[in-house]
Amino acid sequence: MSQDKISTPEELYDAMDALTVRTKQGGLGQAWVGLLFETIDRMLRMEPSLGNRGLKDKDRVNQRGNYRVTAKSHGNLVYSGKKMAVEIQDMSAQGFGVHSRSSLPLQANCMLEVVSGYGGKDLYSCFVQNCRHDEGRYRVGLKIFDMQPYF
Repeated sequence: MSQDKISTPEELYDAMDALTVRTKQGGLGQAWVGLLFETIDRMLRMEPSLGNRGLKDKDRVNQRGNYRVTAKSHGNLVYSGKKMAVEIQDMSAQGFGVHSRSSLPLQANCMLEVVSGYGGKDLYSCFVQNCRHDEGRYRVGLKIFDMQPYF
């Protein structure tokens, strides 16, 4: 990225995409990737409006969509970048219940990018609370932390 400052959600997503591509090409070591995602996570905690545009639209509950999950455990990147088709089973101020084809390690810190059918994006800092195998799919419980109550 050529910019010195990330000031909009779109710039943040572009930076995360560029980071993912660079990592897959072998341009960044795992230690740097962990450090960068930690920085992004802290930035979102200090500036919640950067990642959240407000969650007043209750139509997103139980909708199918594309979600990008980036998880790290103990500073190591364990899952990155790829968009997964998942279904939100329940949504509250505390967390999400999602179904996916892949599992995530318990207690891993995650960044969950929610792309709504209306073209909006929201980014949540959360951690994996539970992960259960259910008929060929995984039911992953994500607990959100430091999120402003929009509900």
